[in-house]
Amino acid sequence: MRRIAPLLLLLAFFSPSVAQEMSLKSSFQITGAPGKGLESPASFTYDSYRERILVANTGANAVDVFTAEGEFLFRIGETGGLSAPIGAAILSSGQVVILQEKSNLLKIYDEGTQQLDTFNLTKSDSTGKTRISRIFTDGRDNLYLLDGGSNRILVLDKTWKRTAVADATGRGRPRRPVDLVLDNAGRIYLADESDCPIRVFDPKGRFLSCLEKYSPGRNTRWRPAGICVDSKNRIWAIDEGTSTLRVFDANGNLLQTIDSADGGMRRFFFPVQIILDRYGQLYLLEKGKNTIEVFQIENY
Repeated sequence: MRRIAPLLLLLAFFSPSVAQEMSLKSSFQITGAPGKGLESPASFTYDSYRERILVANTGANAVDVFTAEGEFLFRIGETGGLSAPIGAAILSSGQVVILQEKSNLLKIYDEGTQQLDTFNLTKSDSTGKTRISRIFTDGRDNLYLLDGGSNRILVLDKTWKRTAVADATGRGRPRRPVDLVLDNAGRIYLADESDCPIRVFDPKGRFLSCLEKYSPGRNTRWRPAGICVDSKNRIWAIDEGTSTLRVFDANGNLLQTIDSADGGMRRFFFPVQIILDRYGQLYLLEKGKNTIEVFQIENY
C-alpha cells in the first residue's frame, strides 16, 4: 500500500485536467435611449475601434449608438434620412455604413450623425436579384454583404470594388443564409437554414467544408440564426428553434449547448444575434424582448 499511494499521487498530478463547461452570468441590458426604447431592432454591431454598440433600431427608423457598457450616446437618423435600417458596419475611419430594408442603397455617415454619401449596390451586380439582409466588416474595411436574393455573399473592398463572391455550387451553395462572421484567419462562417447549418469558405469565397452537417437518423435538425467566433476560434451559434446557444470547435465538433444563464434562472427569449467582444463579454439580441442582454462568460 505504501508503494501504491505515491504512484496514485503522481498519476493524479500528471493527469490532464477536465475543462469546465462555460456558463453565463447576467451583467446588464441595452434597452434603448432614455424614454424611447428599442423598436423591433433587426441587428446590432460591436465597434471594436471605439468600443461602442450600434443598434439598427428598425421600428424607429434610426441607428442608436451606445457605449460598450450600455450607456446611450446618440441617435443616427434622429431628424430623418433613414428608413427601416436593418444593419450597420463600422469602418476604421469611424464612418458608419447603414443597410436599409428592401433597399440596395447603402448610406454612409460620419462618426456622428452627418450623412456623407450613398452607394448603390446595383452598380456591382448585374443579376438584378440582389437583396442584402446583413452587412459585416472584417476590420480591414472590406464589407461582406449577405445577399438573400441570390443566396450568396458579396465582398466589397475599401474602394467599393467587388473583390469576391461566395456562391459555390453543389454542397457549398448557400440555401437560406441568415448570418455570417469571419475568424482570425479570414475564413467565412455562414449560418444557413438548410441541411448544412454552418458553411465555411476561405477568404476568397471558395467553399471549404460544412460544419455540423445534418444527417437524417443521426442528428437532430436545428435552425441557426446568429453566429460569431471567439478569440479561441470557437464558433458560437444560436439555435433559433430551441432558443439555445451551440458552441463548436474549429473542426465543427459540438463542445457545449447553453440553454440559460445565471445557473438556469435566466432563459433566453427568442435570441436572433450574438456577438462577443475582445474581453469575452457576450451580447445577445433577444427579439422577444426588444433588448440586448449582456453576459459575462465564466470558465471562458
